[in-house]
Amino acid sequence: MLGACTDNQGNNACLVENVVVHSGGVNDTITTHKPITCARLNPLPNAVAYPRNCTMSKTSYLDSCIFSCKPGYSSTNGQTTLVTTCGAPSIPGSSDGTWTEPIDGFNCEDTTPPSIICPGDITADNDPGMDGAEVTWAAPVATDTTGVTPVVLSSVTPPHRFTIGLHTLNYTAVDEAGLSFSCHFQVEIRDITDPECISCPEDINVFSSNREFAIQWDEPTWIDNSGNIADVFGSHVPGSLFYWGSPQFVYYIARDNAGNQGFCNFTVTVKQHTCPYQAPPRNGALACDTWLGGQFCSVSCNRDFGFAREPESLYYCKQEEGGGRWSSLFPSFQEIIFPWPDCTRTSSPGVVGTFQVQYYTSDCAVDTEEIRQNFIEQAKMLNAFAVGFCMDEAECNIDNVHVSCGTSRGARTTHYFISVDFNLVVHAKESSSFNGSFVQAATAHIDLFVVGIETTIANGAFNISVGNHTISTIPGTFSTAGDTVLMCSQGSVLKDSDCLSCPAGTFSNGTSCTDCPPGFYQDKEAQISCLPCLNGTATYHPRAVSAEECKELCEDYTFFDDTTNDCRNVSTTAAAEIGSHGCPPDTAPYSNSCYILLDESADYMTARKICESGGGYLVVVKDEGEHQFLIDHLNSTVDIWIGLDDIINEGTFVYSDGSPLGAFSKWATGEPNDAVGNNDCVHLWPLAGMTWADTICTKEKRFVCEFEK
Repeated sequence: MLGACTDNQGNNACLVENVVVHSGGVNDTITTHKPITCARLNPLPNAVAYPRNCTMSKTSYLDSCIFSCKPGYSSTNGQTTLVTTCGAPSIPGSSDGTWTEPIDGFNCEDTTPPSIICPGDITADNDPGMDGAEVTWAAPVATDTTGVTPVVLSSVTPPHRFTIGLHTLNYTAVDEAGLSFSCHFQVEIRDITDPECISCPEDINVFSSNREFAIQWDEPTWIDNSGNIADVFGSHVPGSLFYWGSPQFVYYIARDNAGNQGFCNFTVTVKQHTCPYQAPPRNGALACDTWLGGQFCSVSCNRDFGFAREPESLYYCKQEEGGGRWSSLFPSFQEIIFPWPDCTRTSSPGVVGTFQVQYYTSDCAVDTEEIRQNFIEQAKMLNAFAVGFCMDEAECNIDNVHVSCGTSRGARTTHYFISVDFNLVVHAKESSSFNGSFVQAATAHIDLFVVGIETTIANGAFNISVGNHTISTIPGTFSTAGDTVLMCSQGSVLKDSDCLSCPAGTFSNGTSCTDCPPGFYQDKEAQISCLPCLNGTATYHPRAVSAEECKELCEDYTFFDDTTNDCRNVSTTAAAEIGSHGCPPDTAPYSNSCYILLDESADYMTARKICESGGGYLVVVKDEGEHQFLIDHLNSTVDIWIGLDDIINEGTFVYSDGSPLGAFSKWATGEPNDAVGNNDCVHLWPLAGMTWADTICTKEKRFVCEFEK
């Protein structure tokens, strides 16, 4: 019968047995059903069984047990699963079933490596001044499918000090099966420290008599936290040429491998030697221009004052070895007037008219001195006899009276006459506030005086007493002796229709002011002589203005040095003289001109003005010979202005002396081109072999002045 001994498909799952039972002497046969089962299967390492009870208890007939490897494991025979079924007993009459597949050949081994995750990349800056930094991080933890924590291997452990740069860190996890897995991350230590200059030169200031000067210095030295300086750039190198003017910037840049930069900078200033300070002229002013380094000065006088001796139009601090010396900007055939002269008050000169009048006399046995004195007394009364004899703002005097006796022969007799020559001097009063030209007014007044005096003479007002009789003027004999002249008072000189007192340190020689020579001084204005130094002392330069300038005499072969204020040994020096070529020192002759290359640079118009202020002009180049002469005498590496431009009329070039550009020219290839629209001025261009090119007039270049011999 069916029942407990059938499986799900109705198959017989039991062992049927007939058992004879003796009961009451009767043998009875009983049929029994015993279920067929298979023995419990042993669990397989690293494998799972399904259903789980096949490894926990017996399995019913025809039930199956499925084995598979745990996750992370694979069978050694390549099977994914092993299925074994509880089958029929192998021994007849037994209820012990037999498994259809042996399980001992199904082995699972670990084939999945462990897992490990490294931290993300780390970036850190170097510690201040150090070549690295200390970095810490969370060490990675490894896991494995077996559940057993793998061994983690690494060459470093946190925290760790790293040097500057990029470092790769590896971590490896190893499980019990010997399987491994690695991860890595990077640690970058950035260098953010600049190289340090440990010896940067100080600012350099030098004086030079030359416009350019080669400057030497020790180049800077550097240190860097990384220990490596990749490169150093310098704007200049020791020995570079520097020029007069504003401070020039010199810099060095040092770079390390990270691109950090360290800086060193200083300035180089090349200065012209300064000239000794000279006070402004008395009653005047001193103006020093800065457009060419502040080395150019001019002097002027206050209102109603003037120079009895004309100063230089421009004073230039000439550069010489060891110092500066005041000089005129342009070479001169005459000695420079320095120190610049003082200013003295101007006054109107006296206007002098020379006249003659003749008197009757019977013979020449007369007392001419008595006549002269009586004439002077008579002249004092002119204001009473001649209305308007003198102007209200003036003083009029009869001066320089000279009496002589002469004869004239008639047809039968000899006639005697007395000639009286005299000057009429018209001076402006000290309190005069005359408006206009006193000289013109006084000259005109003398002309009126001539007319008036003739009337006065006709009225007998000029008759004079001699002894006990009176002599009368000869009608029609009053006359003028030449034109009126101007006259200054003693100690003054005439200059441009004004009288100027000779300043202290000079004396009047009658026509000009002369310096007091060495050994003499003069502390007052308007003098006609100088005062000698006393007690064995002497002045050591002309134009001394005080007795305090008288110093002890220097011994033989010594000289007095103004800079040190004592006597020094004489050194042999050569005085510059005008050569046979007829040009002043420091100039070069060519044809009928003298040429000088100025040390300074200036824009075109300023260069023209400088040349013109010295009586010359910006050089004009009108023939091949003159052009070659300039090239032979110039530095061929320096731009030089020449006096040629088309400022007034674009395209029409005119020389600085006013003449137009002729047939001769030395234009460089492609010149003139007016490249930027205002290239109006011409220079000698070194890059084109000192040929001509036009350029902007405001650029500063050196220049040559030309003077006619």
